[in-house]
Amino acid sequence: MQADLMVEKFLAPDLDNGFIINGVGNNNSWVTSIQSVMKRKDKGDKKTFYLSQECRNEKVVFLEEEESSSIFRPFLNNRSGGKFLTYSLDDKFYSLNGPDEKMIRRFTHPVGECRIPIPTTNADWRSSVRCEERAAYTVPDHEILESCQNEELNINKIYFRLKVSQRAQNTEEQEVVIYAPVRYLNFSNNPASDQVSKYLQLISGDCLFPLISTDFPSCGYIAAAKSISETKQLIEAIFTVYNEIESPDLEQSKASLRYLGMSKMNGIVDFYRYE
Repeated sequence: MQADLMVEKFLAPDLDNGFIINGVGNNNSWVTSIQSVMKRKDKGDKKTFYLSQECRNEKVVFLEEEESSSIFRPFLNNRSGGKFLTYSLDDKFYSLNGPDEKMIRRFTHPVGECRIPIPTTNADWRSSVRCEERAAYTVPDHEILESCQNEELNINKIYFRLKVSQRAQNTEEQEVVIYAPVRYLNFSNNPASDQVSKYLQLISGDCLFPLISTDFPSCGYIAAAKSISETKQLIEAIFTVYNEIESPDLEQSKASLRYLGMSKMNGIVDFYRYE
């Protein structure tokens, strides 16, 4: 039996019903949905990362006695556009705010010739994740394609699981599994022709994924192209990287937006639904 025809049942984080409460114990807390989950096993150590829904930098109007006159912060000079993302790990949350041109060097990490922001946290940043494991099952590629061609696929009910195995230099193999909704799906749409290749190509929303050169996850979009006709696939992640502006003074060194970096990933991607 071809792999595409096999249906696997397994447990997956419940992205439909899971949520995160951040700012636990503070005067202001907030609750968000979960965009993606990344499970990592490295040298027997298992960790689960939960990515929050994105927000924009804001003021909480009625938090202080002196009320704010607006909610959103404009951040006209902020190259990230004020986008605010966090992930939760071991009852703490980590900020994934991208640096603007004033970011100091010690808050970024070198990857090749560029730099990526280091997630930040402190002891007061408490997080409570409510996300149970839920029964799920894989959906064969040909079934997804047929539903797309018949204009019947409800993309709001389709998710993907990406299994990645990678080995950094002089380290043991690291096993990573990523769970996320399918936000966008290209498909071949000429079912009557046998000459046209049959394919699916998904793109995620914001997703956590591993970089071999770091102990912390990066965040960006994942794309996976699958040739159903030839059983080929290509998986990539795209994320923002920064170019360092050199300065002899570490505290004065800055980073500026350079381009969107790409990283090819070796793994297996499956579509799935919840039972």
